[in-house]
Amino acid sequence: MLNLILQVVSLGGLLSFSVYGRVNLAVTVLLLYYTNERSVLHREITEMIFWACMYGWFGFIFIGLHDSPLLQLGEIKSVFGNLADVIIVLVFSLFGIWAHTSAQTERLASSIQELDLQMLVEKPYGETGAARFTVYCIQNLISQRSTSSGQLQRLAGRLQEVLTGRMHWLEEEVLQALEACCHRTDPKDPPEDLLYVLNCSEVDLPQFLALAGSEAILKILRDNIRHMDTVTKTRLVDALQRQHDFYVMRLQQEVVVELLESTTGDELRMMKDVLDEGGDFYNLHKLVFHDLDPEMYQRALSHIQKEGRRMAGQYEPHKAPIKIISDVDDTLYGSGGHFPAGCDERFPKSQVYPGVLALFKEITAERAMKQKEKAPKGEEDENEQPSFSVLRLLGYRVHNNTNPVWIRVPGRQWKDVTSHEKLLTPQKP
Repeated sequence: MLNLILQVVSLGGLLSFSVYGRVNLAVTVLLLYYTNERSVLHREITEMIFWACMYGWFGFIFIGLHDSPLLQLGEIKSVFGNLADVIIVLVFSLFGIWAHTSAQTERLASSIQELDLQMLVEKPYGETGAARFTVYCIQNLISQRSTSSGQLQRLAGRLQEVLTGRMHWLEEEVLQALEACCHRTDPKDPPEDLLYVLNCSEVDLPQFLALAGSEAILKILRDNIRHMDTVTKTRLVDALQRQHDFYVMRLQQEVVVELLESTTGDELRMMKDVLDEGGDFYNLHKLVFHDLDPEMYQRALSHIQKEGRRMAGQYEPHKAPIKIISDVDDTLYGSGGHFPAGCDERFPKSQVYPGVLALFKEITAERAMKQKEKAPKGEEDENEQPSFSVLRLLGYRVHNNTNPVWIRVPGRQWKDVTSHEKLLTPQKP
């Protein structure tokens, strides 16, 4: 391997002192970086330092050197003298940190966390003083670390934690508040305060775990999995999957797999539907087949296959549920012929195709009637059968005479599907 690198260096002129040799060196480092996504270079703290160095290096090459391609900008040395190189590297390094954190913030944005999923919970969790104080601590942590100076403080805090083993006081305050939420008279009782915090709409779980996802906090979550309902588990799986270190942090993957293994039957189906309907590529398929390491992948896949076979065995072949998977543009809604959404100019943009909802209903009508004849044990309901679909996520329950209709919505169109009227009521041109 070393000989190969040396040959590449020699062939690329990387040992020379020309600007092109330095560019080749930077490109070679980038190739090594992108070779293995599970390497130490992809840990959050090392990646932040890596991109700061790379941006600083490119800034130094193209602006600071006497033979810089940008000769006019190179005149900065005539103003600042010997400090010019330091200023250039520092400015570009800060820009690299900003670019990295901006990409991370975009990665953490989840529409699932914005959905009101309380209709899927048997009873809402009560609010107490300890729970509200914990929510305040988390909000305070997120607000202070979301500024530009807060990002530098976060980097300094991570370095301090690595070198000294001590976390920042803001993170320690959140940890102590969460530990207080877990205190209860009987250990067998669920930690209501903790569950309230994890389901509170004012808590951005992906951001919270990105800022304070220490091993101690992950241990608190892991120890209380048995008390969590399906909504709480789903929110945690979505939040953990979006973490920057999820590829390389074994503990995060173990928590996610244990959350999956503790979910069975219809609850697992509901978890899958919610994760898949988030509107982006952070879904169950990506989690199992791309994000987990081989051992965790086998555990997760085995559990899903076992539950799938068990659920399928509850139905006779002609009475199993039907799930319709549909595109949106020129299928559910008209695109108006606007590229790249679609090409059909017969109907205005965003108009529901005439008859498409009736078609979906008709496809499932016969199977729904057969299901009513003999429902699986434990799922009989005299009035209505809950359906884990887009409609249910919007707060509506589908009655027995209509099976679920699942619309696979691309990310760029997800924000348009916000009310059941838009799905159920044909819109006028």
